[in-house]
Amino acid sequence: MPIESTSLSSPLIWLKNEIDRTLGVARSGLAQAVNEPDSRPASLEACENQVRQVRGSLIFMGLDGAARFCFAIESAVRRHAESGAKLNQITASIVDRSMFALSQYLDDIAKGEADVPLKLFPLHRELGELSGRTEVLEIELFYPDIS
Repeated sequence: MPIESTSLSSPLIWLKNEIDRTLGVARSGLAQAVNEPDSRPASLEACENQVRQVRGSLIFMGLDGAARFCFAIESAVRRHAESGAKLNQITASIVDRSMFALSQYLDDIAKGEADVPLKLFPLHRELGELSGRTEVLEIELFYPDIS
């Protein structure tokens, strides 16, 4: 097992349950935004805030690529909250799958796999498109171990 993944997995194991709980609350807020249009702005704001908390935890643990991915989730949610852009099932599905993929990615790291955030790139690109970006590059998730 690489030294990097061993050093990351220990604090992640401690925080993983809380991260999953927080992502669960965010996913519930997203579902509420889709199903209850009247509460959409507040639900999306709550979802964004929950993802921001997860991002802070990831930054604290040095998981910069995963934190960057969280920022992409936040940006996609914020765009739909602020602009009133139509939030449909397809859009919500991309955001929901991204939160689920993040949780799975963190599970893998906690189990000792290497931190390779490029695994998240296909969803990162979709999130970028939801945020209105015309160009999303792999380099955004490239955080090599240079130690």
